Amino acid sequence: MDPEHGGSGDQLLHLDVAVDEREPRRGILDLLSKLRPEWKTPHIQMKEPGCVLVRLYGRMTELYVNRDREVEMFQVFQAHGCGPEIYCSFQNGICYEFVRGNVLEDELLRQPSIYRLIAAEMGKIHSIQPKRGQPTEPQLWTKMSHFLTLMKSSITRNPAEQACTKR
Repeated sequence: MDPEHGGSGDQLLHLDVAVDEREPRRGILDLLSKLRPEWKTPHIQMKEPGCVLVRLYGRMTELYVNRDREVEMFQVFQAHGCGPEIYCSFQNGICYEFVRGNVLEDELLRQPSIYRLIAAEMGKIHSIQPKRGQPTEPQLWTKMSHFLTLMKSSITRNPAEQACTKR
């Protein structure tokens, strides 16, 4: 692993930082001061093109998203040239490479030159072989069932929310 850049080696850099989602700027600047100490805080601008993306995990999302598996998939995709480089994780999120792109409108998606490129990339992603011990069966229905079970138990525990959902 390249400690200077966080790297995408076997061992992901983990920083002991928590970013408050209600006031993220301070935490993100703290994170970046550790990840990129050469960057000067006054010159860091949020939503400026080309640097890093900081993803904050929402509260309790770990109940239905396996964060370790998510990070592992980032690393697998990046190793196969199908995704951004992941730089580090932190207490409640990850920091990864910003990849510039455009949202494809319906008209563009119908163009053979575009949909063929998409199909080729999807083929590349689907040809990636899982590591031994990783599930090879589709997980969509299992994940949806788990999510719906969580939602149902959340609603039945909170009568005020239950009243809101019945309207």
